[in-house]
Amino acid sequence: MRATVAIAALLSLVAAAPSAEDLTKREPDSMSVSFIESTGLEKRVEGGVKICTDINWGGNCGFAKQPWDLCIRLDSPWWHSISSIGPDEYNAIVAYEDYNCGSSNTLTIWNPGYSDLRAAGWNDRIGSFKVKQIPGPNCLYDLGTPSLPSIDCTKP
Repeated sequence: MRATVAIAALLSLVAAAPSAEDLTKREPDSMSVSFIESTGLEKRVEGGVKICTDINWGGNCGFAKQPWDLCIRLDSPWWHSISSIGPDEYNAIVAYEDYNCGSSNTLTIWNPGYSDLRAAGWNDRIGSFKVKQIPGPNCLYDLGTPSLPSIDCTKP
């Protein structure tokens, strides 16, 4: 008996359901959902950084994907020898003079970076750096404040 009642209830629900044709004719209401194209969901990769010991990307060069917000301590041949440096898009570099990312003297480097660090007064001065993830290719630089070591692109 219970099975018969359950089947009858199920059949009444199926009979009451709107047809596919009825669904296509439905007028939108205040609860309708619309989709928009978004460009803010690009895949982010950990911070690729290229460094070279000579200007214009010359001399001894290296490239590595570095974890975000981790102090990268430079040893020989890189310690105080970098003349060109640049991060991948959606990353920025905060360079420090000391070995432990603790000095107050910093340089924020945006993509594409510096082919000649003499232009920033930082040739052969970098002892350590951190890679920061940013939501746009040049975030704070686009907002006109390119020298802040704490990077927060959510605020203008």
